[in-house]
Amino acid sequence: MNVYRSKIDSGIILILAMSLLIPGMVFISKGAWPGLLILLAVGIFIAYLMRQTKYTITDTTLVVKSGFLVHIKIAVSDIVSVSKTDSILSAPANSITDRIEIKYQGKKSVIISPKERNAFLNQLLKINPDIQVVL
Repeated sequence: MNVYRSKIDSGIILILAMSLLIPGMVFISKGAWPGLLILLAVGIFIAYLMRQTKYTITDTTLVVKSGFLVHIKIAVSDIVSVSKTDSILSAPANSITDRIEIKYQGKKSVIISPKERNAFLNQLLKINPDIQVVL
């Protein structure tokens, strides 16, 4: 079993930091402590999801997990293709610039961003050499 963490772009961190810092400064200047507490809770939740976004490959299965919100099990034998994507759709991926789309079971797909992409792909190909890789 191999666990691959999601790549985290510095751009994502900057956007999230600004999205939390600017309203946080406004809440502090206005003395809006309940708003600041809610913002802090949201920030902690986002950090939790980012830390808990990972992709696990067992002998037969790819498990895509992002905290308690996303838990997808895909039989590696069902994976048809892996391709680079520029999609910015919501996905269990902490990168905007380095995402891959995994297509499986006909028309199903999931977008992920493994930090160690080459090792991740090599592991999938060891299990299922018929996967079409287009990067």
